[in-house]
Amino acid sequence: MRIVNHTHWRTRHLKTFVSRICDRELVDSSYRKRLIVTFMYGKAMGNGYDDHVTGRAPYHGFSMIIWLPKKEIFKQSLAMVIAHEMAHNQGAKHRNLHTVRYDWVEGWKEEYAWAKALPLEKYQPVQPTQPGPAQKAQGKLANAQVLLKQWETKKKAAINKVQKYKDSVKYYEARVKELS
Repeated sequence: MRIVNHTHWRTRHLKTFVSRICDRELVDSSYRKRLIVTFMYGKAMGNGYDDHVTGRAPYHGFSMIIWLPKKEIFKQSLAMVIAHEMAHNQGAKHRNLHTVRYDWVEGWKEEYAWAKALPLEKYQPVQPTQPGPAQKAQGKLANAQVLLKQWETKKKAAINKVQKYKDSVKYYEARVKELS
């Protein structure tokens, strides 16, 4: 199973919902391996339903898109929408899904009451701290020391090459005098 998350909701928590639904729907392992669930914000759908969970999935497919609200998610509706879309992946048409397990009919909230206990938090990225002047100077010093060492190594190599070619020139000057 692959979760593609384009929201600020924690991917690990969303995956827990999908895994639980897979367990409840008794889907086989080959379906789980190929399943791709994409989570996006509701406005991406363009229908104005940005305050609740909606979805789309192909019949007999291995993918689904779930649109989530930005502010608050009713966990029971998230679980039901995932189950509904998973049923489409298994080949079910809407006329066969008019039950508490797959549709907004009387008793659906009770059917998914277990979802209230699952975690669903927003991801809060850690803001990197900006280095201060002393840290910047320390970094520049370390960089200058590394470059100095590299250039000193190059200088030694250059001195050795110069000496080698001086010796070579001296030898061939003597050789030319000798042969002339």
